[in-house]
Amino acid sequence: MLTLDNVTFGYRPGRPLIQSETLTFEPGKTYGIIGRNGSGKTTLMNLISGLLTGYKGTIQFNGMESKKRSKAFLETFYYIPESPVRSDLKIKAFYQLGPCYPGWDREIFADLLKKNCLEGNMPLKSLSHGWLKRIYFYFGLAVQAKLFLMDEVNDGMDMPAQKELVREMVAHHDPERIVLLASHHMEECQSLLDDILVMDKGKVCYSGPLDEALKLTGWMEASLYNGPGEDLLDRKMILGTEYVLIRHPEQYGKAVKPADLVTFLEAVTMERKEFIHEKK
Repeated sequence: MLTLDNVTFGYRPGRPLIQSETLTFEPGKTYGIIGRNGSGKTTLMNLISGLLTGYKGTIQFNGMESKKRSKAFLETFYYIPESPVRSDLKIKAFYQLGPCYPGWDREIFADLLKKNCLEGNMPLKSLSHGWLKRIYFYFGLAVQAKLFLMDEVNDGMDMPAQKELVREMVAHHDPERIVLLASHHMEECQSLLDDILVMDKGKVCYSGPLDEALKLTGWMEASLYNGPGEDLLDRKMILGTEYVLIRHPEQYGKAVKPADLVTFLEAVTMERKEFIHEKK
C-alpha cells in the first residue's frame, strides 16, 4: 500500500506547489496521473520516489517512508523519469545492475531485448529517446519491483511503442505491484488504467475509477441541451454543428456522446469552471 497523507511541498517558502489530502494506492492497480504541463505531476512522482524531501505530511510505501530511501524501499521500488540517464554504458550493463533487486529475472530482460532485436553491446547514448525509455521499461519489468513509477510515459514513443508498452505491462501484471504512470496525454495507455488522478496547479482535482470519471462529462448537440448554465463546460463546432460539453450527461440519455480522457482532463482543469465530483 502506498499512502500520501496531507502532503504539502513547495520550492519556495509560503508558495506550495503540491497540496494533497489523503491518497491511497492499492496493490494490483495501475494509476494514471494526468494533467497539463506544469500541473505538478513530476514533482509528485519525485516526492513519492524520495528524491524530493522537505515536505509536510507523510508518504509511506508498505510502512516505509520514501524520503528515507532505505535499502528495503529501494529494493522494491523502480522509477523511470521523463529523461532517463543517457551514458556510455552499454545495454548489457543492466545485467550487472539487475541482481541489486531481489526480484530480478534475467530471462524477462533477455527475452524483451531479443524480441526487439536489441544487442547488449549497443551504447545507451546511441539510442533515441523513445528506445532509451523502452530499455529502462524492460529493465523495470525484469526487476519486478512492487512500486513502479514512470513519468511522461508516452514521451518519445511512437504509436507501435505505446501499444507494446501496454501489451507488455499486461503480460507481466503482478497483483502485488502498484503502477503509477504520469502523462499529459495517455490515450494509448488508457486501457491499462484502473484509477486516475487529475492534477491541476499542484492539487488533485479528481481521484477515482477511470470508468466513473468518463461518465461525469459528455458531448451533445447544443440545440438539444436545456440544462442549467453551471453544467455547461465548453462548446465547439464539429462538422458544422455546434456541440456543448456538459456535466451530468446521464440526464440526457442517448443524446450524449461520452467524453474521452482528453476531454475529461480539459473539463476538470478549466479555470472558469470548478469541476465537482458528486459521489452518489
